[in-house]
Amino acid sequence: MTKQDVALLVAKRLNIKIRDVERILDTTFDTIAELVANNEVVDIHNFCRFKTKHTKDRIGNNPRTQEKIPLKGNTLPIAICFPNFKKRVKEANEKFDL
Repeated sequence: MTKQDVALLVAKRLNIKIRDVERILDTTFDTIAELVANNEVVDIHNFCRFKTKHTKDRIGNNPRTQEKIPLKGNTLPIAICFPNFKKRVKEANEKFDL
């Protein structure tokens, strides 16, 4: 399912224009991305937590030569689903026998 598919479902449920829903979704996702990029933690109640994870510098191995290679640390975006969201997904799977 794509972002446009989600927008269509929301537009039908709320009886509003799909164009308006797409703008809301785009703005929401852009705002979350900007906040996470600035090391903010974004909690969406009963859904998900978005944050960054910082990895340390480390020494890696070249698989061909086994040469030691220094690797720089990195900052990665992380999304953690809350238990209520996981429960709803599990219940939906059981309901539809997925």
